[in-house]
Amino acid sequence: MSNENVAAERERAERVARAWIDAFNGHDLEQILALYHDDLVLRSEIFVNYSAAKTSVLRGKDELRRYFGRALARFPDLTFTLQSIFPGMGSVCVLYRTSARDHQACECMTFDQDGRITQVFAHYGH
Repeated sequence: MSNENVAAERERAERVARAWIDAFNGHDLEQILALYHDDLVLRSEIFVNYSAAKTSVLRGKDELRRYFGRALARFPDLTFTLQSIFPGMGSVCVLYRTSARDHQACECMTFDQDGRITQVFAHYGH
């Protein structure tokens, strides 16, 4: 891969990360969901608290809608403060501080050619 392609991929990863932060800070569920692929997989230790099956793995946009809808209702003033973006090749890690329980988090995401998020690995500081 050429240096130009690497630079373009890094820029794309940064756009995905910034759009993700902006969507959550805008509290617009449809804008948030538009960032994700229909068949996404999200892994989060927090999701186990909301899952009827008591799993940490969320699959698909329907589950994501329910999960994020509940989170936005529970935390109507939710704010993510961007701390760092770590762009990769087809992936990005976003380090941020969340107003929900005031802790630091890092979410690593893969995305498809259209920039839609396909996988998420969520990590939370305590």
